[in-house]
Amino acid sequence: MATTRRRKNVEQSKENEQPSTAQANSTEPTANAGSSVFEIAGVGLISLTTSAIVASTMMRLGPQYLEPVYGNVLPYINYQWYVLASVLYGAALGAVYCRRNITAGPKRLGMAISHAFDLICIMMATAPLRLKYMFSLVETLGPNYGPHIIQLTFGYPVFIAIGFIMSVVSFWAGYSPVSPSRSLVTVFGAFLGQLLICTAGYTYVTPQRSCEAALLLGVNVAIASIIIKLVTEYFVGVNTTPAGQTQNQDRKKSKSGGLNIRIWPIAFCIATGVLTMFTDPQCARAVTPSHQKNPLQMVLSRAESATGWVDVVATEKAGHKMKVLRSGHSIVGGIWEETSESIFGVFYYMDAVKYARDPKAKGQERALQIGLGAGITTRSLYNENVLVDIVELDPAVYQAAIDYFKVPKEITAVYLQDGRKFMEDALDHTYDYIVHDVFTGGSVPAALFSKEALQHAKRILKPGGILSLNFVGEVGSGKSFDYVVRTLRSVFSHIRCFADTKPDGDSIANIVFFASDRPIKFHIPDHIAKPRPSEQTTRTHILSGMMDMELDIDKYIGDNSAGEIITDTYNPLSQFQIPSAIKHWQIMRDTFPSTFWNNY
Repeated sequence: MATTRRRKNVEQSKENEQPSTAQANSTEPTANAGSSVFEIAGVGLISLTTSAIVASTMMRLGPQYLEPVYGNVLPYINYQWYVLASVLYGAALGAVYCRRNITAGPKRLGMAISHAFDLICIMMATAPLRLKYMFSLVETLGPNYGPHIIQLTFGYPVFIAIGFIMSVVSFWAGYSPVSPSRSLVTVFGAFLGQLLICTAGYTYVTPQRSCEAALLLGVNVAIASIIIKLVTEYFVGVNTTPAGQTQNQDRKKSKSGGLNIRIWPIAFCIATGVLTMFTDPQCARAVTPSHQKNPLQMVLSRAESATGWVDVVATEKAGHKMKVLRSGHSIVGGIWEETSESIFGVFYYMDAVKYARDPKAKGQERALQIGLGAGITTRSLYNENVLVDIVELDPAVYQAAIDYFKVPKEITAVYLQDGRKFMEDALDHTYDYIVHDVFTGGSVPAALFSKEALQHAKRILKPGGILSLNFVGEVGSGKSFDYVVRTLRSVFSHIRCFADTKPDGDSIANIVFFASDRPIKFHIPDHIAKPRPSEQTTRTHILSGMMDMELDIDKYIGDNSAGEIITDTYNPLSQFQIPSAIKHWQIMRDTFPSTFWNNY
């Protein structure tokens, strides 16, 4: 009997030492089990800050990197929608991952975040080399889908990773199986808040040198990844140390097994970045020997500036040497080296603005040039003793025009700023002529073609002053031409229009408008209209035959003479220019080979 009692007492004591099944299962693991508020806030803050920097930078950097081979229109078409789709896809992947690993503890979630940052780091570090190869396929990929196919190897995977990170952070901070419906609202709110912060950050990101921006972004992300790994391994890991194992043992195990994993992303980024900066000519700050390997396509100067890549290239056409000014995926001007005349005859149409006023007019004439390009018209007006004020947004364009295209250095009234802002601040009745030539990269700045912008141009012109406006687009079949005509007519009483080629179907043309509040009649001097054989030049040839290239505006605008105009509040010009941008891209590809465009 005594033995039996002893056994019962022993069994009862064991039962008392063991927790009941209900007690053992009373607390289910959650996403933030074992995490303190400090740990969650630390990882969340680092992730949110880094994600906002990456997302806002890539929103600008993604299309910017493609600008030298696709221009300033095609890379932006629907880009924001593909970015949003990528983020949401990444968020869905993150949600699936969290649901499957919600009971695994915060350490696994923290490591998932850091590994996603590692992926971004690798994508950024290898971007220049990867895109160099993709750019060699541009002509095969074409202008319509090519930019997005290239972004599948550059920008879109980064946004997928960002969406994944934001989703995991939101689940970690807000999800609990005890109240799933309420916690899902918290998770969604946290995700939406992160998305809004990332979107708002885009406003404060200024353009950077694309190659350097990608490499520096990779290093920044690698550092963030290391910090998150340290937090999750040393802080979260302490709170989730298995029973029977000391915290020091767990830390030693973490140190010995995770050191290489923590270090190799940043080591890889730095090594790849240094190698790329010294070997990739597109990442160099100046002209390198690699840019001058082909004697028929020698880069004389290059700069990545406010409007993208600006290069001066010495090349040949039909055995004649010339220098061209490249801006992105467009040639905005050039001169023949033998004669220093423009390679584009249509630019001399704008010189005619000087001959559209009464030749008997007296006094010093003054002109405003908005958009310098290679400075063809600026040189002509200066040689006609006209005082010229230059307004150019991009300092690199102005410097190239001075150094390589013989724009007179004596012109000191140079304003490196936005043309619209300059006109808004200029005094009334200041200029006899305004030369408005802002086409670049396949499009024009739409804000400079609105009714309000043209009203400012009219205000700062003297009575009887002339506006000369260059526009590239479709005539007859494109809405952009109709809108520009109607907008000009809403401001000026008289307009005339000339094209470099007679419109043919849906082809695009360089179109030069002349607008004034008085009838426009050209008085071209005899030495230009009827030059001696020894005085014949490209300029005299173009100006003497200019009247044969005048367009009957009413014929081409047809029944669309009455309709909407371009205003600051309604400006569809950017959207209307997409077909012209695609055709312009193809013209540029037909004019110069892919080796020309890839050598920047």
